[in-house]
Amino acid sequence: MNYQKINVSNREVDILYNIPHDTFSRSAQLSHKGALNRDVHVLEQKKLFKEPIDLSKTKLEDYMTLDHMKIIKQAFKISDEDERTLCFEEFKNIFILNPDIYQSIDVNDVACLFAKIDFSSSGRISWDNFCTYMELEYAIKDKFGSVSKEISFILPALIEISPHRHTVLRIINTLDNTILNIGQDGLISFWDSSLVFKRAKQIKQLSGKRKWITDFVLMPQYNKFVLSTGDREIQFYELSTFEEYSKIRSLESVPLQLDYCFLKNNECILTCGDDEGCVNIFIIRNTSETLRLWKKMPKIDGFPSINLCSLSVSKNVTFIRWKVHNNWIQEVKYYPSIQSIISCSSDTQYSLVIGQVVGSTINCSKGSSGILQKDSLKNLSLKRRFPSDETVFKVPKGVKTFCFSKANNIIVTGGVDRLIRVWNPYVPAKPIGILRGHVTPIYYLHICENLNKMFSVSNDKVVKVWDIIDEVCLLTVQQKSHLIKGDLTAVHFNSISMGLVITTDYNISFLQLKNSKIVSPQLRSSHDEGVTCVCYNSLYGHVVTASEKSVIKVWDIKNGKQVFEFLRAHSDFPVTSMKLSSKSTRLITGGYDGKIKIWNYNNGHCLNELKTGSTEISCLTSFTLIKKKYIATVGCKRKINLFLDDNNSLFPIKSWPDDKYSREHKEDILCVAFFLPSFLATSSYDGEVIIWNITSGLIFSRLNQTVNEKLVSSNELLEGYMAVSKLLFLLKRTNRQTASLVTNGPRGMIHFWNIFDSKLPYAVFKTKNDKHATFIETNTDNNILITADDDGYIHVWDIKNYCISDHTNKSPEVITNWQAHQKTITCICWVDDYSYIITSSLDTTVKLWTLKGILIGTFGQLEDWNINSLKNYPLIELPLTDSASTKSEKVVLSSQSFQILNDQSKEMIKGCQNHVVSTSLVPDPKEYLNFSYINQFGNRLRRPKDKDFEKIKTTPAVYVESVSAYSSLKLHELGDIHSFLVS
Repeated sequence: MNYQKINVSNREVDILYNIPHDTFSRSAQLSHKGALNRDVHVLEQKKLFKEPIDLSKTKLEDYMTLDHMKIIKQAFKISDEDERTLCFEEFKNIFILNPDIYQSIDVNDVACLFAKIDFSSSGRISWDNFCTYMELEYAIKDKFGSVSKEISFILPALIEISPHRHTVLRIINTLDNTILNIGQDGLISFWDSSLVFKRAKQIKQLSGKRKWITDFVLMPQYNKFVLSTGDREIQFYELSTFEEYSKIRSLESVPLQLDYCFLKNNECILTCGDDEGCVNIFIIRNTSETLRLWKKMPKIDGFPSINLCSLSVSKNVTFIRWKVHNNWIQEVKYYPSIQSIISCSSDTQYSLVIGQVVGSTINCSKGSSGILQKDSLKNLSLKRRFPSDETVFKVPKGVKTFCFSKANNIIVTGGVDRLIRVWNPYVPAKPIGILRGHVTPIYYLHICENLNKMFSVSNDKVVKVWDIIDEVCLLTVQQKSHLIKGDLTAVHFNSISMGLVITTDYNISFLQLKNSKIVSPQLRSSHDEGVTCVCYNSLYGHVVTASEKSVIKVWDIKNGKQVFEFLRAHSDFPVTSMKLSSKSTRLITGGYDGKIKIWNYNNGHCLNELKTGSTEISCLTSFTLIKKKYIATVGCKRKINLFLDDNNSLFPIKSWPDDKYSREHKEDILCVAFFLPSFLATSSYDGEVIIWNITSGLIFSRLNQTVNEKLVSSNELLEGYMAVSKLLFLLKRTNRQTASLVTNGPRGMIHFWNIFDSKLPYAVFKTKNDKHATFIETNTDNNILITADDDGYIHVWDIKNYCISDHTNKSPEVITNWQAHQKTITCICWVDDYSYIITSSLDTTVKLWTLKGILIGTFGQLEDWNINSLKNYPLIELPLTDSASTKSEKVVLSSQSFQILNDQSKEMIKGCQNHVVSTSLVPDPKEYLNFSYINQFGNRLRRPKDKDFEKIKTTPAVYVESVSAYSSLKLHELGDIHSFLVS
């Protein structure tokens, strides 16, 4: 779809709505305008980037122009209805009948906007409804815009004594959040995220001469690190043992700055800035094999060495050298998002340069022997790119440091003149903004795209935090506040711990942001606290989650990004239950505070609050009976409350002939569920399940009368072993002879019940790891059952023909199982649109899974996913059902093994002894031949936490993820060697 740029002021919008201009603060206006202008600018630069721009992350109302709204207002005025309202067809025709509007707005987005405004599902909206919705949208932007600007550090900073006695050149943090410092003398110190010193290691110099180290980078994909020295060398070391691996010698000048970037297909780029203002680029292909070849080179001073002349003509290495600056290079970095190298210098004429890697011409010349000669290399130092291959920024007194943000499409620079300049990377003539505030030269800059904040540090150790959209300073921390002493030597922003690591001439310090959690990149959190419940809105494609601190978040299932959130839904009490209305336009929540609230969750507006008189709501449900909509709630007072689902209903209605009938349970009621035509099931803490007839208000049946109360110990009752916390009706089972009700208790076991035959359960079985079942869910067709337990395991059961006509003492067949979370799973939600499942847990995460146990992603992770084109999975998992054991095994295949799977899949699967392959569960390998790798967070745990977990007694699963293709070939048993030798 094509969107038009908005040229409308907030003043004009306020006049159109007849809203006072001071309704919205200036911060909301600036934030709104900044976001729109930035998105439009990204569209203008679309051709400059490889990746397409995805406008699905924005809302239609953000792209409506003033002309659109005038037309809409006029349509309401000429409406035939007395109340001047429009139905959806009339609202949609406004856009269809106006070509200018229709070209810029998608009709599907119009339908979504109409549904958001029509929260009561009346089918008609008025101009007042439209204005109210837009006013709430701007109010929310103003509220959360101001909240997002609140930022502070934990003061004073955490300060530790550094073991370094020479200048620290660089600070790096690894994926496990270990902090590495490298000094000029070659001493590397290791620290944990809390600045607890682990160890220090001195780099060996076999020549006996201590060399001057100029910079340091990691190559984590190859377990190496790289040093540059004052002897014009680039040295490679083993990261685990610190042993010398190889080095590149005889560089033309002294390398001062290093940068490393891993690309793909075992290819990387090593960039080096030197003291002559040149950028040296090493494009290394087949890196693993190339490094092994360098290891075999002749040793010089005990170090395998390769000369630059020999290296330059290697088929796996392309060496390029550009003359970029007239002074030595301060910083250099390759950005794969724009496929360019950015470097800076104190040179006024070439202060900052964005240049292509290769350029329009090949920057090399060969001698008669085909090897680059000494004179040829010397001439390369004077070779400059064509003007069309680079963008040059001129800054008085040059640039000391810079940072580029692709998401915001800006470059920030700082230097000796104490000014921070904000540049459009494609407009070098003049900066788009100048930030003033520092009184000494700028030492370090970093843009945190997740927070839309920029951090700056000056030579006097003053730290400032800036809003990069409004271009204002949010926070200034002076030296007397953070208490960091000494001269600055290195600064680094730790994106995992969310803070600045600062080293001086004798200290290392950590200045951490408040309310920031240390989260591993492999486990991103969806909430800051445990997640209590989840539901899926198929109308908007939204996932709604609620937490223990009453925070409700709305996520887009297509990409995993957060759409909206509202805080303190039930004050500070946890949200215990959540349900969408029948038309998915409203959200009904129950909390530990005993209140039922009905929300327009698109903007967080509370539409109604129901009074239950209870101190806690444990569960709620909504249903339609005789053309009336009802809400049923249960809680700790052993009473069932029924409400009419309308705007005028505030108190429960009288549904039972006598109030005592609604209090038949002897313990707190934990769950309630509705079943056609007029049955309501409730379960309690003591394991009792009662089926009610809502029409008469009387008990239809009791399902656990066989449980002898004398056999239930007081400890079992107090510790919740008898509790039934989840009731699940199989709505497709309408035959009276089938088991249509599933419960997760008593004693944590799965029970199948026939509500018309309540003497005994049709089936009772445990989960495969003998843990308490915390939640149960099914799909729309009721042919699978999904269970969760205390240890975070998910089991998928085949119940298509289970308990159809009679009792059974066998458990259903397990299709697959895996550990989805590290803590108790609190909720499972079936997504019928994609046949996926959503799980939430007390470990603060909400995850999206396929039925085969493949993780699509964690809501809130850094990387987006595209649910409509699932071609980016690193692993393909084939569940195999073991004939000798009920445990589920996995065969994990990597992309390197697809060809072998395609050619020899039958033989390879037959080679897995004692396994019976279910053809319905094995996908076609051809579907995955074009998969590519993306970073996934929150990989499922493959090893059970419980020590008593039943051991698998069969042949282990075949893992070919990280081994060569030869491991997939057929193997035959060796014969008798002795008889062979005799023969």
